[in-house]
Amino acid sequence: MSKTGGGRGTNQHRVKGSSVAQPGSARARYGSGPARADVDLGLHREEEAPQSLTAAPIQDVALLEPGGADLARFSPTSPERALARYVDRRADYAFSSAYLEGNTFTLPEVYTLLDGVVPGGKERDDVDQVLALTTASEELVDQVQDGTFHLDLETSDRLNGLLARHEAIDAGTRRSRSRINSDGRGAVVNVLGDEFTGYTKQQLREAEPALLERTERINHPVLRAVNYASLATYMQMYLDGNKRTARYMADGELMNHGFDAIVIPARRRDEYHQSLATMFRSADTSPYALFLLDVAARGDAVSDDGSDASA
Repeated sequence: MSKTGGGRGTNQHRVKGSSVAQPGSARARYGSGPARADVDLGLHREEEAPQSLTAAPIQDVALLEPGGADLARFSPTSPERALARYVDRRADYAFSSAYLEGNTFTLPEVYTLLDGVVPGGKERDDVDQVLALTTASEELVDQVQDGTFHLDLETSDRLNGLLARHEAIDAGTRRSRSRINSDGRGAVVNVLGDEFTGYTKQQLREAEPALLERTERINHPVLRAVNYASLATYMQMYLDGNKRTARYMADGELMNHGFDAIVIPARRRDEYHQSLATMFRSADTSPYALFLLDVAARGDAVSDDGSDASA
């Protein structure tokens, strides 16, 4: 199983109880695909036979609407303050992003690595991933600081090229442009045992402008950021690092407008996987966007053992 759209091979954390779409839903309408998954989100279901799902046309994918989110919970400060908080928590952000991908680093070990010391017994792949995430976050900080961050595909390519450089065969290059994707097929994502087939190369070429058009119409920066993160994740534009790249882009948009970046606590990993599974199965980004909003609103601390570090 190759890693072509997110996840680090087989993640052992199992999520059960995902809602099953009813007849007439996006799942029923987009229900065909190949029999092999080459992207494993670590979401497996044993009690039902797997089903094949295909990506809905980009304009049919539902976004989270303003009326569906409590945006009054979010008050901006300034980009400078948001950046300062992000830099202060750089180890938290690196740990969270790596942990969600199945990386074995604990939070103290991330602090150790960022101090220039590689903890003993760690696989090179795990070390490289944490360092790549940190490099990408430094690039993100630089762009927000100097006013060059934009919610566009060029910025996304730059961040993916940094954070996925040790994992993706063609990091920083979208599937729509990659020579590696020579057959033009879309990513195949294992979601709770079901197999979701993403957009083909040609479909991505048509969907990418729609990603920008649909999200730039959203006035509120927080709602715009989480919808972008969700829809970009659904689209699976890269050979690897899709979820991380989409969240980094959302973080940049948030900080650009004085809002804190989003760091997902370790203890909420199962909720994170559940919201992703529901999104892929329903062609509705709202479950994942609402999860990201809730994380952002709570501002929960991150820990290395899955519990709330502030408890």
